[in-house]
Amino acid sequence: MKKAPGPDDFEALSDSMRRISEAGGAGEALREVERLRVEIEGLRRLHEISKTLNSELKVETLLRRIMDAAIDFTRAERGFIILVEGQTLEFKIARQSGGESLDEPQFEVSRSVAVQVADSGAPYLADDASAEASSAGGSVQKLALRSVLCVPLRIRQGTVGVVYLDNRSRIGAFTESDRRWLEMFAEQAAIAVHNARLIEENLRQREELAVSKRTAEQLNELLQEKVEIQGIELVEVRRDLQERQKLLEVRNGYDRIVGRSPRMQQLYDLLDRVKDADIPVLVLGESGTGKELVARAIHFSGKRKGGRFVSENCAAIPDSLLESELFGHVKGAFTGAVEKQKGLFEQADKGTLFLDEVGNTSLDMQKKLLRVLETGEVRSVGGDRARRHEVRIITATNHALDDLVKAGTFREDLMYRLKGVVIQLPPLRQRREDIPHLVEHFFQDISDRTGEPRKRCDDDVMQVLVRHDWPGNVRELRTEVEKIAVLCHGELITRTDFEQVTGLDLRHPAVGGKSALVESVRETERAHLRRTLAACQGNRDTAAKVLGISRATLFRKMKKHRLK
Repeated sequence: MKKAPGPDDFEALSDSMRRISEAGGAGEALREVERLRVEIEGLRRLHEISKTLNSELKVETLLRRIMDAAIDFTRAERGFIILVEGQTLEFKIARQSGGESLDEPQFEVSRSVAVQVADSGAPYLADDASAEASSAGGSVQKLALRSVLCVPLRIRQGTVGVVYLDNRSRIGAFTESDRRWLEMFAEQAAIAVHNARLIEENLRQREELAVSKRTAEQLNELLQEKVEIQGIELVEVRRDLQERQKLLEVRNGYDRIVGRSPRMQQLYDLLDRVKDADIPVLVLGESGTGKELVARAIHFSGKRKGGRFVSENCAAIPDSLLESELFGHVKGAFTGAVEKQKGLFEQADKGTLFLDEVGNTSLDMQKKLLRVLETGEVRSVGGDRARRHEVRIITATNHALDDLVKAGTFREDLMYRLKGVVIQLPPLRQRREDIPHLVEHFFQDISDRTGEPRKRCDDDVMQVLVRHDWPGNVRELRTEVEKIAVLCHGELITRTDFEQVTGLDLRHPAVGGKSALVESVRETERAHLRRTLAACQGNRDTAAKVLGISRATLFRKMKKHRLK
């Protein structure tokens, strides 16, 4: 690549002029001197322009200076700088000799000439381009171009564009000397443009990096702030979950099982022994005796309270859907299975699965349930792989499984699997002494939920409630108490109010007569109060807490039973 001319080049040209002059031939010598003078002037201007170009770092300003210098030196009518951008030519500068910009430059030049020079890297000079239209392209003749001079902008890596000059009115407007000068100028200009573009690209990348850095710093600040906020929220959520867990344990623990009768004391002792074990539990009892309540108490008082308690009433689901409900299904396993669904065994992993009314399941379903209990593996409906889940099983039924086995409607091997520990819940008629405590508990629960004063029954109403047989057990009693609380006015429920709103049959006294039953209830309550007060060493506050009643209620009962 040619370098910019320096002082040594000028000195060499001067020596040549002197030798020609000494050799003689005045006319020829003058013409040669004039040519050399022009060459020297061109080199001098090229040297000055090169210094100016190399000091300009903005590409747009640099291209304008290149264009002005080329038009000025060659006395061109118009000038264009066209850069190669990928596979296309992009017009960067289009100006007339007076400095006025040209609109739509792509229609003002011979595109074929520009492409030819850009592809070949060779300059193009035409004294009368219209006469040479066959070689230069039809657009030259259409534009009525005369003189055209086009040279490549070349760097080591290749051609980056072209400098295109033309004159539409003069033939031979550009000389060979103009071509040589423009070629040398274009080489210097190409290097300057290349360097300026590299610098601009470097500055652009630095600015992008700076913007990216600022953006990253802002995002990091936002992320840090979000992490701190989420950390605080996580602590609050964890605290809330812990409080909810404690509340669940309280609501589902022994406190929800109300009863102080000897039968219930035996039940509490049995629950204490089985709550931390993994052995299956079968809860038997009539409808309404609180089988699910007992199952929840076992779970939330035992070592699995951190896991989920999942319950299902087998009698409430058709057998065709129970398998999918228990074991889950994959997408497309059957009509309507539009997505994958987890089964109850998977949901209860590390927790407890309570299956109520297990005696109502079909033999086919019993077979599948037995296989899961024996292997510990669950296969989803339509699935091809079995998965292990650690689940404690608690089942319940109001049927005698032995009778179902004899009748051939329940598998004997499954019964033995389920009867790890059998808990028999007594019906309410077999623990009548617990009815007053249950009634007080239900009234207190209603008061806590509604915010209204707690209601209570007078002795006559309580006697009616105690001597009723309650075929629906605790569930039926609660329903009647809630009805009384809503429909009866005043805090004290009298027998008159009670008979107006309740649907109970009050005509048949309990076996043994009214006096015997009432006296039995009173003696049981009196004995229990005495034992509790003795255990608390006469501390009435402590005794009231143990009994689950208020201090005022304790005082009233002590006065009623004449206890000191």
